[in-house]
Amino acid sequence: MTRREETVDIFGGKLRGIGSVGKQEKPASKAGRYYRKTYLLTEELIARIEQVANDHQVGLSELVRWALDTMLEEVENGQREIPVTVEERHVIDTD
Repeated sequence: MTRREETVDIFGGKLRGIGSVGKQEKPASKAGRYYRKTYLLTEELIARIEQVANDHQVGLSELVRWALDTMLEEVENGQREIPVTVEERHVIDTD
């Protein structure tokens, strides 16, 4: 017989549901090594990611992790600059 219990998911969050009593020894999948994040992307960028992943027969998440890691290493090593512009903003003082 199963009963409702509070458990911890593979990301460390608390879950409430039906399951067996006892602690889970390790995550059920490799997902415990990765964390789900949400970033806003354009449709065009999504299509490019999908096309490159398909062309090279790799997973989407694998490609995105590799691309981000590569770009971040280049920024950190001074091989690439982030193209930023500085905008001055004036605010109304309401005090």
